Amino acid sequence: MDIYFEKIAGVAEPREISMNRQQPPEPRAVPDRPASQPALDDDGFPLSPMDDQDNLWFVQAARMHRPLARAAGLARSSGSMMIVSAVLSVIVGGLALASGDMQSGSITLGASLLLFILGLVERSAGSDLAALNPHAPRRLALNQLVLFLVVVGCCFVGIQDADMAMAAAGSADTNGLPPGMANQVGEQVEVLAPMLIYGIYGLMIAISLVIQGGMALYYLSRKKAVLVFHNELPPWVADVVATLNRR
Repeated sequence: MDIYFEKIAGVAEPREISMNRQQPPEPRAVPDRPASQPALDDDGFPLSPMDDQDNLWFVQAARMHRPLARAAGLARSSGSMMIVSAVLSVIVGGLALASGDMQSGSITLGASLLLFILGLVERSAGSDLAALNPHAPRRLALNQLVLFLVVVGCCFVGIQDADMAMAAAGSADTNGLPPGMANQVGEQVEVLAPMLIYGIYGLMIAISLVIQGGMALYYLSRKKAVLVFHNELPPWVADVVATLNRR
């Protein structure tokens, strides 16, 4: 009886009731909600996450990259021509060695090796220029200057060979001629041969100076375009463009 009144008064709690107290219900497991799927186009590809401003960035990037792409294409074409010329020069040098002309054959093979290396450098630097490497224009310009020096060296070697060939031809032509006529022919050869030799090789050097010098200046002018690209566009845009154009 006392226990009953204690229970009513809240002083004590029956043991059997405390033991039978209900435990709080466990939270019900909520099923996982499927992740939101990105919007897809008619072909099943996700729609672009870029907004209008991002699209404008890439429109500007395409416009600014166009002159760099032209310069890179020129460098790749020029490098390919150097490599083809190097292969053809190897054939010429091999024929010279086979005919017994060791000096000309060796010089031709050496020039072929240099030309092949320059072609590889030209193509590599052209790819770097398309990938927005600020050092690529300087590499391309230096490569053109080295090519000009190779052309000049080959022309000087050609002048020496032509001098010796013309001298030998002049002495052979005068054999069997009367003394007066032989002297006259010899004088004409001595006058015309240097003019012909120096004229041809001098023209080759002048043409190479114009072509290689002009291309070097053209490549150097592209450096400003690369720097402007990096300065006026966000870095992530430049990274995307460089990745797309890297070969």
